[in-house]
Amino acid sequence: MNSWQAAENFKGIKMIPPGLHFIYFSSCSSEGQLASRTGFFRYFREREVVVRKWNSFVETFDPEITDEEELNRFIQNKKELDRYCGAFPYDSYKKWVSLSRHITTETTGRVLPTCGYIMSATALLSECSNTASRASQSKSASVPLNKMTADNLMPEMKENLDTVINYTSIDRGSLTIVYFSV
Repeated sequence: MNSWQAAENFKGIKMIPPGLHFIYFSSCSSEGQLASRTGFFRYFREREVVVRKWNSFVETFDPEITDEEELNRFIQNKKELDRYCGAFPYDSYKKWVSLSRHITTETTGRVLPTCGYIMSATALLSECSNTASRASQSKSASVPLNKMTADNLMPEMKENLDTVINYTSIDRGSLTIVYFSV
């Protein structure tokens, strides 16, 4: 519902109302190209301070800081951090609550992939091969004769099962859909 392009001084969002929220992010290249979106659900309690640091090496957030001493340092510096935090946009709060109020933490826990993130693009893993083995195959067929030959030179890709959303099966025999015209 809301998105921001974070600048260098951005440190987070403040005044987040209690309840369920979906936080998503995309890495951005130096040329301005966005990667696919990745997100996670987080149930915020009143006046809770949550700290997650960005890991630029893997381009995602590290797990929440749970070390009491480190968390207390952030809490003590809340006033200093305040000017670097964007305020939660309350103009869309009612809409978000109407969309999320029936979603429980049990539901999000059930559907979340094992990795804890929901991704907008399927995460793939390459089957065991290496550049040298593919290069030796390509030297024996310097110019692919057809698409099938070219496809055989590509690494075998499989879906990363840790990133699959756990959808609930619906018994279509018991599904009733009612349509209303206005």
